[in-house]
Amino acid sequence: MKKIFGLAMLSFALVACGGNKTEQDAAADSARIADSIAQVEAAAAAEAERFVGSYAGLIPAADADGFDVKLVLNADKTFALEEVAKGGKHDGVGSTDSGSFTISGDTVLLTVSGEPEARRLVINVSADTLRYADVEDPKMAPLYVLAKQK
Repeated sequence: MKKIFGLAMLSFALVACGGNKTEQDAAADSARIADSIAQVEAAAAAEAERFVGSYAGLIPAADADGFDVKLVLNADKTFALEEVAKGGKHDGVGSTDSGSFTISGDTVLLTVSGEPEARRLVINVSADTLRYADVEDPKMAPLYVLAKQK
């Protein structure tokens, strides 16, 4: 979004500095700017569409066999996240969250409704898995993966 805004501002500045341009030239410039912005927005939407779907995995837990995690990324850029403990004294206890997501580079940012900070999941190249980005122990990082469900 910042890129789109920056591109629009730069384009408007160039149009404003045109000096001797006719109204017809200015209208053509404005049309080209609008077309460029639409193309950037369409590309961003297409990129996000690649990741829409359901992801699941068993994430390690200190006092249980793990957490059964299910994440659904919707086309309207909302998500639903369910985490349920497996084994241990909290077997079957879980939580659900929902909110919106954005994609920035190789990262999916999940913003839970009512929470100030986003959770980060890293996308792999093929878009078939999401990996938790903030795993403290690098040896454990390969275990913090959600696979796309077909």
